[in-house]
Amino acid sequence: MLTTLTLDFHIIFATIGVGVPVMISIAELIGIKKPIYHQKQRQRFYKHIPILKVYLPPLIN
Repeated sequence: MLTTLTLDFHIIFATIGVGVPVMISIAELIGIKKPIYHQKQRQRFYKHIPILKVYLPPLIN
């Protein structure tokens, strides 16, 4: 009973401990090989952040 419980515990957590880093590595490789689809939209959004830093504080206060 105890052996089965500890074996199940180690199987589950070893699978998670190996599987999650492998999935993260695969996602990073896919992200490196493929260009970011929404990169232009992100650049347009981040271009306006300095403007927001100037105009929003007087409106909030």
